[in-house]
Amino acid sequence: MPYKAKHMWKEQAKKKGIIYLEEGMHEFKLKSGVKFKVYASPYQPEFCDWAFPYEHDEDRFNPPSECLDGAKSIVQNPVPDFPEVDVMMTHGPPYRILDQVVRGKEYVGCAHLLRAAYRAKPRLHCFGHIHEGWGAQRVTWKEKAPKGTPKSVYDESVLTAEDVGVDPAQASHEMAVYVDLSDSGPGPLKLGEETLMVNSSIMSVSYKPVQAPWLVDLELPCPG
Repeated sequence: MPYKAKHMWKEQAKKKGIIYLEEGMHEFKLKSGVKFKVYASPYQPEFCDWAFPYEHDEDRFNPPSECLDGAKSIVQNPVPDFPEVDVMMTHGPPYRILDQVVRGKEYVGCAHLLRAAYRAKPRLHCFGHIHEGWGAQRVTWKEKAPKGTPKSVYDESVLTAEDVGVDPAQASHEMAVYVDLSDSGPGPLKLGEETLMVNSSIMSVSYKPVQAPWLVDLELPCPG
């Protein structure tokens, strides 16, 4: 059965123009000649015995030398450092980035993933999993964590985040929410300093597909 499922994802879906991304780096070339690199991973902290789990004290995304204090490295496809990643796509969110759940108001994102995103500083990091976290934040990375910050609490101390305002009319699934961070837009993204974080869960907490998709306009590397 796993073989048949994977065949469907990778072969049958491909015929329909859908590309299944294994964990790791992938490069795409547009008709214009522009190339961009995507890091993808389906893995998430263990949750209700769902697929692709890892334990909360296990680091799937960073080299052993970059692991948080006390974390066990299980990395197979580490996230590269800046500027190798243009877009990150993961199942779940980084810690304290659009990851707060309704029950208990807890932040349930992954601190190891946050550390990886901090190293990579991609243009865009999109994820889902936490349905009530739907939205977008423009993250500005600090040059380094404040002196004395232990790796075990490596969290929002390395960034500042600003919510991306959304027109209530765009929050319907009938149309996409548009964010323009291109060079010709009102607020171009600062490469290597900022990342647009998008929780693109279309499902609500009650598992109804009522949340809008996102359309993001970004500059990509010029063909060399």
